[in-house]
Amino acid sequence: MAQTIYSTRFMAIGGAILGNYTFTVPPGLIAIVRDLDAVLDLPSSAGSVSLGISGVFWGGSPPLPFRFSSWSGRGRNVGAAGEVIDVGVGLNGVSFCVSGYLLTP
Repeated sequence: MAQTIYSTRFMAIGGAILGNYTFTVPPGLIAIVRDLDAVLDLPSSAGSVSLGISGVFWGGSPPLPFRFSSWSGRGRNVGAAGEVIDVGVGLNGVSFCVSGYLLTP
């Protein structure tokens, strides 16, 4: 029988400051990261975001050059239970959202 699968938002941070933001995959589940979307909210020289899972870099945006410039990345990166999805923000004022699926193994 087919199973209905719904998207999950792992993180959504508005106006993030320079640093790292994390989501730990809950016990008994597998996370599949599908999308990382970012927009530069503040006037600045450039901002960027990067995605990693348990210390492995998977990708990131080029510098977002001006206010309201945006970037979207799509993939299928898998994190097992207990692994950490990490988003690095390279400049103050970047808003981002990470979404995908939480599945049972």
